[in-house]
Amino acid sequence: VPAFNQADPVQRLEDFRILRALAGEVPLYVPDRLTIDDRLARFRSTWPGEKAYLEFLDLQGLEEQDLRSLMRSRMMAEAYVERNVALALRAEVDPASPEWQDRYKAAYESWMTERRTEAGIRRIPVRSAP
Repeated sequence: VPAFNQADPVQRLEDFRILRALAGEVPLYVPDRLTIDDRLARFRSTWPGEKAYLEFLDLQGLEEQDLRSLMRSRMMAEAYVERNVALALRAEVDPASPEWQDRYKAAYESWMTERRTEAGIRRIPVRSAP
């Protein structure tokens, strides 16, 4: 999902919050427990061992249930974008084609620009130190 690849961390967070609010708790977007388990297992496998994984959680101030909750929210946002952007684009472009990534990013950005406008998020500039 392009929202999760934004260089600007504030924009990335704003987009995620918009997507998550739009997805709500609609069952269509809610991943089942086994899907979350699979994603968590793949995530855990990126650490060299259990100790390293637990150190990561501790460093982030998380417990595994917190991470499961974050994953669930992310997966719901991904499902929402899949249904609202990628599904329509597949009618025009084969996902295996070389142009897919560029077209997907463009379609997403166009679609998300409307969502951002509808959300009415206002950024307040940070004041410089006195």
